[in-house]
Amino acid sequence: MLRACALTAQTQGCDDGEVLYLGDKIRCFTAKQHAAIAARDGGCTIPGCTIPARWTEVHHVLPWHAGGLTNIDNGTLPGPSHHHVIHRG
Repeated sequence: MLRACALTAQTQGCDDGEVLYLGDKIRCFTAKQHAAIAARDGGCTIPGCTIPARWTEVHHVLPWHAGGLTNIDNGTLPGPSHHHVIHRG
């Protein structure tokens, strides 16, 4: 369950004290964010793929370089091979 906590005058989502909404300040997702996205998605989000969440990588839906935030609602879990395909276009 997410709860709000105050950090540097901004409200951020927290899970046991770990920030889940990092905005545009940090590019890489944290282990806690991966766990939160895994709880939501269950595993690889590519249709037909059965790779479990523990083997997935977190990917920005809207790319970070294009203004995508490092927040759990902008993260998805492709498996490693799918992640490479996504980045190759």
